[in-house]
Amino acid sequence: MAEQGRTLSFQLSTGNVDDLSNVTQTDKGHFVQVLNPPAYVPFYAEPKVALYALSFANTFANVEKTFGNDDIVFQYYDSTAVAHKEVKFKIDTGNYNRSDLEIAIAQGLKNDAACWTELNKVAKTVEAKANDKTDPATPLTKAAGVADPNVAEQWMPNAQDQPLTFLELSELVSKNVAYVATTDRYIKPVTIRHNPQTNRIEIITLGQSEFCKGSTLLSKTLGYDDSQLPTVATDEHWTQVSGKVAGTVVKIPDGALSLVNGKYGDATKQRAAEIDNVRSLGFHLPSLVQSSYDRNGEEKGAQVASVPIRALPGNSEAWEVQSPLWMPCPVAGSYIDSIEFFVTNERGQRVDCQGGHIEATVVVSWPTPVGQAPPPSSLAARLDASRVIQPWANLKR
Repeated sequence: MAEQGRTLSFQLSTGNVDDLSNVTQTDKGHFVQVLNPPAYVPFYAEPKVALYALSFANTFANVEKTFGNDDIVFQYYDSTAVAHKEVKFKIDTGNYNRSDLEIAIAQGLKNDAACWTELNKVAKTVEAKANDKTDPATPLTKAAGVADPNVAEQWMPNAQDQPLTFLELSELVSKNVAYVATTDRYIKPVTIRHNPQTNRIEIITLGQSEFCKGSTLLSKTLGYDDSQLPTVATDEHWTQVSGKVAGTVVKIPDGALSLVNGKYGDATKQRAAEIDNVRSLGFHLPSLVQSSYDRNGEEKGAQVASVPIRALPGNSEAWEVQSPLWMPCPVAGSYIDSIEFFVTNERGQRVDCQGGHIEATVVVSWPTPVGQAPPPSSLAARLDASRVIQPWANLKR
């Protein structure tokens, strides 16, 4: 049997996962594709493998249980009970931006009727002039209430009655108050801002409220240090904005707004937000490649390529290799009957593509052998008449 090289191309896909398909998902983001028929790699081959192309939709979750960043522990002041109360919930798995997180948090708070009633009451205490602040005859008007996450018009930034922004809320509580219209406008329960100067997240909450220890969304995704998160049922609280009860342009009672932007806890320990925690994909082929070393210096994973994500959330990415990174493939003398593959983010964490498809082209190749012929150690060699070495061939007669 003649020895020759060969190149095998495998098209891998996560889009065919069902009971009747050759592709199964054994765990989140971990797939096995059965080959029909299996591919045989001769014993004399020195195969190598490379990822040639990868296409996917950027639907990877950045908040989920696997990352341990979906917990919210919120504490608010109940004026009826004259005490602080706690609300705990989890953010649903998803791919969130800053505005999405504001809505998700508001939805969790709305599920607690007592909390939502209190926040709505507080929002309506914020007053400001509806137009020119220089006109003394212009009356103050109250904000419409707390922004409802189920009413799109109360959250749309381009709507006529858009919710008050972080900068507008900051302007209302500043010493030199500028004109900020509040008529028919709502206030979000939690308003988040990315400060471009410090590259840090800043937050304003309605009422005497704050995120407390155990809020992994803040400590693992928004960059807050644990010292900046108060402990539930203690006297630790975020900075409450000083009220302007007798203001002629703005009236904000004490405790109507609270904020943390480095004024509570150890701000020097606060980090940049990691909302975009899936910035590249590691592609792994554990059934074809021996373990590789990860970012912690540990041998595991069998990663064959790292692909940057340049597409915006929801958009598609198509990546093709320019110079293949060939890796040894220890499958000589056996059949490749299935290919196991999975993807991770840059931290080595399994990622959830939330139903989005991942398509990959993997190539296994080996050259025609050169040099001394290999010994007859396989069935193929023992059946090759031109290669069989008879044990008595060199005996003296």
